[in-house]
Amino acid sequence: MENKTKYIIGAVVVIFAAVIAWTVLTVPEPQKEDVVPETPKMEYEQNTISEKKGNKVIWEITTESSEIDAKTQETTFKNATGKFYEENGNVLTVTAPAGKYSAETKNVVLTGGVDAKTTDNMTLKADKVEWIAKDESLIATGSAVVTKPNMTASGDQIIAKDDFTDLSIKGNAHVTRK
Repeated sequence: MENKTKYIIGAVVVIFAAVIAWTVLTVPEPQKEDVVPETPKMEYEQNTISEKKGNKVIWEITTESSEIDAKTQETTFKNATGKFYEENGNVLTVTAPAGKYSAETKNVVLTGGVDAKTTDNMTLKADKVEWIAKDESLIATGSAVVTKPNMTASGDQIIAKDDFTDLSIKGNAHVTRK
């Protein structure tokens, strides 16, 4: 019986060692934090975006490159040239190093130093220009200067409405008539 006890104790020791080895060797890896996948983005070279009201094009912007967030549909772009079409037939042509377009609000923001000129010789320079779709207004901010054949106006912010005939100047406003 003494040998039988030794075999039983030996078997228990082997089983106990196997259980300990299995426990140590099969420790699960800690669960990683949930990784949120990056929102897919679509990239385009030489892209044109535009906005219509009925059959009439309100504005169109051609970009060197653009990136559209697939989830928010917000477009960011580089080196933009755009045209804003006025009811009276004038066209405002703008250039800017960068910009954004919101599909939700239909607003356009041009940044990095914006230069613009209308077909009737009005010019606009500003750090940033925003097209606010719901108001159909253009807001120039940051060292904004408008030049017309008979005047120059500058201020912190210039708001243009009604085919750019209604101008409002806010902050450090200065107007010179020629």
